[in-house]
Amino acid sequence: MKRLPLTKILAVVTAALLAYWPATAGACAACMGDVNSRMAPATNDAIFLMLGCIGFMLLTLSGFAFYLFKRANGPHAGSPDDVS
Repeated sequence: MKRLPLTKILAVVTAALLAYWPATAGACAACMGDVNSRMAPATNDAIFLMLGCIGFMLLTLSGFAFYLFKRANGPHAGSPDDVS
């Protein structure tokens, strides 16, 4: 019979312990709680700020990829297509 490595056994035991950990879910005021509290608009603003940061980073990355694509397909310096 083939023995499992210790790391796999520890990973399975850790996953099982975390799955059965007795805890309550702590939701924010936007999901659960008083919607009219002072914390709800701040939580919503923080969520939209994080989405804006992620969107900005994705747009920046796609713009840089587009720049590299255009530069790679353009004429190279010193090529016969380069007319000065």
